[in-house]
Amino acid sequence: MIKCVILASDFGVKKVLGSTLIDKFILDHSFIDKFYVLIDKNKLIEYKENIVSDVCFVYYDEVEDLHKYIGVNDTIIVVKDSVVFKDKISKESLKEEYKCKDYLYVFYAKNLFSKKRFKEIKKDIYEGSFYNIKQTLIKERNKRFIDDGVDIIDINSTFIDYDCEIGEGSVIYPNTFIEDNTRICSKCTIKGNIKKSIIKDNVTIKDSYVENSIIDDGVSVGPYSYIHDDCLIKSGSIIGSYVELKKCIIGCYTKVKHQSVLLDCIIGDNVNVGAGVITANYDGEMKHISKIGNKSFIGCNSVIISPITIGKNCFVAADTTVVKDIDDNEFAISRVNQVNKVKRKLNI
Repeated sequence: MIKCVILASDFGVKKVLGSTLIDKFILDHSFIDKFYVLIDKNKLIEYKENIVSDVCFVYYDEVEDLHKYIGVNDTIIVVKDSVVFKDKISKESLKEEYKCKDYLYVFYAKNLFSKKRFKEIKKDIYEGSFYNIKQTLIKERNKRFIDDGVDIIDINSTFIDYDCEIGEGSVIYPNTFIEDNTRICSKCTIKGNIKKSIIKDNVTIKDSYVENSIIDDGVSVGPYSYIHDDCLIKSGSIIGSYVELKKCIIGCYTKVKHQSVLLDCIIGDNVNVGAGVITANYDGEMKHISKIGNKSFIGCNSVIISPITIGKNCFVAADTTVVKDIDDNEFAISRVNQVNKVKRKLNI
């Protein structure tokens, strides 16, 4: 059998693109049958909490214990987790004992296990800086996307986790973070931070944060908007600048263009939400949902005191505080009448 001993360092549990160095190495070498991680006793809890792969932990001062798990005819690979693994190891490279590129050792078990031998290996293996490791892995990841037809503008400042997907024809701008199992489909334009989300075809996201949400085909978001906590934005809608959406369902071809805060609401198709609109969802004890029907118009600076239902084709005048339901085709206004008075001269 082929088995691997990883000489763990402080870099071992550091994450690059959502995965620790040790987990990435294990993922890249699936043909290896078993992995053993040699660590300091004081680091066992930290390593167990951060490494998700199936490994066996062994303390440095108990090297001989590896004989319990490794037979004399097994082929053993010894690596140090702090180095940049530029090239994957192949089965063909394991035919004889050798040292390669300052970090890879291959042995047969019967020639390997003594404390003295491991001290020599630990001293001799090159240990690079974590920054250099991180930059190398980021570039490698981005180049793979480019080969698959994704246009990444700057491979040095784009960060895409290993569990994320991006479709062909999408454009990813610099300083973008795509994390936590996000799936971006084809022909999207993305700049911002996207986490735990599904972004469908032809979506544009400009300098915005999207988390745990679904954005349908042809939606435009941003700049500088915040979408989070189970939002669904349906096809063709426009979410403009400085908008916050939380637990919202936004219908098709609806516009929320400027500086609105919509919390816990369901909005229909072809609705226009003016600048500065707020849904006040919290009464001090519970959070409530508001609903807005198709083709309604919500004027600027209106406040909707949840729970409220606004029907289809309604018109809410600017600066209105909505405290009761509005039926289909109704007009709502609650502002105080304007009074103009003669300007008085000041006695100076």
